[in-house]
Amino acid sequence: MDANPLAMATIEVSRTLIKSATELWSDLESGRLCDFFEGAVVTESDFERRLSWEAEGVSGSVRLEASGFGTKVTLTAEASG
Repeated sequence: MDANPLAMATIEVSRTLIKSATELWSDLESGRLCDFFEGAVVTESDFERRLSWEAEGVSGSVRLEASGFGTKVTLTAEASG
């Protein structure tokens, strides 16, 4: 039996951006996730802190944390087989 190498594959990336959490949250709420994950739908959110989403074949979250002069953004995506 061959296993699908993408089944349940998880990717996490973090960057610190020179933007406030409020500015980044506004981008996320305006549908910016769809620029990267076609058809992404928000499934849960904690205002200016965490947003969970789903799209065809993938789901994930975005976390925002204050960091010095900006905001640390952590995007996690998990492919489903």
